[in-house]
Amino acid sequence: MLYLCIFYAFFQINFPDVANNFQHIPQKVKNYIETKNCSGEGDVLKAAEAYYIKLHGQPTEIEYHQQYHSNETWANAQERLQEEYNRLRERTADFFYEYQEEYAIEWEYID
Repeated sequence: MLYLCIFYAFFQINFPDVANNFQHIPQKVKNYIETKNCSGEGDVLKAAEAYYIKLHGQPTEIEYHQQYHSNETWANAQERLQEEYNRLRERTADFFYEYQEEYAIEWEYID
């Protein structure tokens, strides 16, 4: 499914009438991932950015912070994904901390 999401991102870049400009791509990818229930949004955005750069050259730093209408900017998308990753790491750490004694007992049986 990740490949389908990446293909969609490439489609958005190749047909400018679909994604109106560089600033429009993060919102289009996010919308597609939410409606098609894909995962790996960070990977898809990185692939879309790399492909855009290959075709059109490096966008300016300003373009990463420009907003297309009321859509999410590239910088906002990257911040949101980093926050989601940090929350996931915290939940995982909390889980292992909460169940560390139980897992320690299970590991004794394995050893």
